[in-house]
Amino acid sequence: MRVSVIIIFCFIFSLESVFSNTHIIYADISKKNIADIESEIKEIVSNIEDESFILYISNGNNPLICEERQKLSNVFEELNYMPVPSRPDPFTDVDSLNAIITEKQLLKNINKKQRQLQKAVKFYFFLHHVDYYNHIEKIVKEIILTNRLKNENGLLNKCHVSVFIDKDKTRKKIKKYQKDYKYYDIKKY
Repeated sequence: MRVSVIIIFCFIFSLESVFSNTHIIYADISKKNIADIESEIKEIVSNIEDESFILYISNGNNPLICEERQKLSNVFEELNYMPVPSRPDPFTDVDSLNAIITEKQLLKNINKKQRQLQKAVKFYFFLHHVDYYNHIEKIVKEIILTNRLKNENGLLNKCHVSVFIDKDKTRKKIKKYQKDYKYYDIKKY
């Protein structure tokens, strides 16, 4: 009996350490070649190995959600057969993504007293340059603020936010956004 309890405890502890970091990927595919975003997202997922991830593809009121590597190709296959993806609805996206974060308890590891994360959480936002400023304000900032991932010193430790903007954006404007949003890692894709 004692051995069984020890084995179960070790198994639970090992699962906890396997999924130590969480990766949350948000993609606006309304105005972009799906193949470009697909290759970037597949590269991110392949680099995170055995850590948990959530892929949230905005599509108006019908987002596509994936959290299994085996189903990732199916999601992108489904996108190829979709007529025209809908524009993101920031309110729907923030509410839906926050509901997933809460349901899956992805951020349960915030130390309430010290306001620090015990395990890393990494966000990846793929945005189109036309709606970039609006979506960084209404989606990225809202998700960070509603989940209490920012304090007076910036993002909590172990919280990383990467914002990818399509290549159509000029270098000058990206530098401006990097200055305005100094806590986010802004890149081109």
